[in-house]
Parts: sequence; C-alpha cells; structure tokens
Amino acid sequence: MTYSIKLLPEARFDIKEIMEWYNEEKPGLGKGFYLALKSRLDYIQRYPLHCQVSYRDVRSILLDRFPYQVHYRIEETDGLIVVFAITHTSRDPRVWKSKT
Repeated sequence: MTYSIKLLPEARFDIKEIMEWYNEEKPGLGKGFYLALKSRLDYIQRYPLHCQVSYRDVRSILLDRFPYQVHYRIEETDGLIVVFAITHTSRDPRVWKSKT
C-alpha cells in the first residue's frame, strides 16, 4: 500500500517556527532544516512501519543533522500517515503527547 503524508496544522506551525528560528541564526539554515525534514518524510512514506512506536500508536523518527523528531500516526484504513508534531529532542515529551 502506498501512503500519503498529511501534515496537521500544528505540525505545519512547528515547521514554520523552526525554519524561522534557524533562518534568524543563519540565513538559509531554515532551508537545510526543511530538506532534512523532507528526507525523513519521504522515508516515512516508503517505510511507515520501520520507525519505533514511542507512545501508544505514535511513531517517531529523528532528523539527520538537526535535533528534532517527527511524530506520526498511521491510519491504515485511509492510507494516511498523519504527522502531528515536530519537536526538539530536549523538549518534555508531554508537549507532543498532549497533541495526540
């Protein structure tokens, strides 16, 4: 089965904030973050079950080069991978768990 990626509004907001922060630190670094994120989203789309379950039915994967992780849920019946949060690895897990 081929899955589609669906970014929830909360995840889109996370991405926007992270990219803005990186671009303030160094112009263009936000694009580097986005490319690392895109690479992981492509991976998740190809191998959705490969990532470990980190909480209930939520799976997580770390980004390369950036201390962030993508949290997602697989909706088998709809053929969707629902991404609901992108969080810094040092953040309290309760932040993203509250979004589930």
